[in-house]
Amino acid sequence: MDEFDETDLTGRISRSLEAYLTSYDPARLDGICTPGPRRQNPEKIDYSYCADLVARIDDAKIMLLEVKIQSPTTNTLPAYDAKQHTFLKAIEDFGIPVRYCYNSTFEMWRMTFGQVLASCRAPKPGQLKMDHLKIKEWEKHEALLGVLDSLTDDSSEAFGALAVLTDAGFLERIHELNTKMLIFIAHVDPELIRVLDQKAIGDFVEYAKDFNLSLSRRKFSNMDPDEIVGHFEARMSLLQSEWRKTRIPLKPRGGPTHEI
Repeated sequence: MDEFDETDLTGRISRSLEAYLTSYDPARLDGICTPGPRRQNPEKIDYSYCADLVARIDDAKIMLLEVKIQSPTTNTLPAYDAKQHTFLKAIEDFGIPVRYCYNSTFEMWRMTFGQVLASCRAPKPGQLKMDHLKIKEWEKHEALLGVLDSLTDDSSEAFGALAVLTDAGFLERIHELNTKMLIFIAHVDPELIRVLDQKAIGDFVEYAKDFNLSLSRRKFSNMDPDEIVGHFEARMSLLQSEWRKTRIPLKPRGGPTHEI
């Protein structure tokens, strides 16, 4: 049995994603980031990532995977964290496409890249039902390969305002897509970005990068997903309000004065 830990599994998934996508078209994959556990902290949203793997596909689509090791004989996730699950459910509810990802076997060493992706299951946080450490209804969880194929389908949509922002030359690097910037991208109206000139867009992005979103440990530990989503919405509304004060009047490209 080829047993491995979360770091090993994340690496196998990352290599398999890269090989699988680039075998069809090298341009489809725009970058993969595997931040590691030390760079993931729900209490420090401003500087951390919300998943073990962040992949950018087809310019403006993203895949976010929180990787866990499953014990296939017991259908348990020994490293399952209920508070992390609460946070990821809030992230999902806010419109950020994060998923859990776990192995269904340890026998991966002879698998092709496609088989590795097919052997991993990738439920959304809202689909992951747990009984302590035991996975309930695991047979309903979609294979990672199916999730990837759906994401790369031509009919799938770009993530939030990411396409508009990258077309303007911003947030093009995969390492910029930390939790705070994902929240910003999910919240900001793409139509607003379209009417701003490049300097205004750059100022807005930099203002968002410096804006505080983090939660105190005490406050976070007592919040449910709806309350965390409410925190995101309130902070994003304040971000736009505070930034507007620095930008009045806003001058859109080739149009009348515009305010957010």
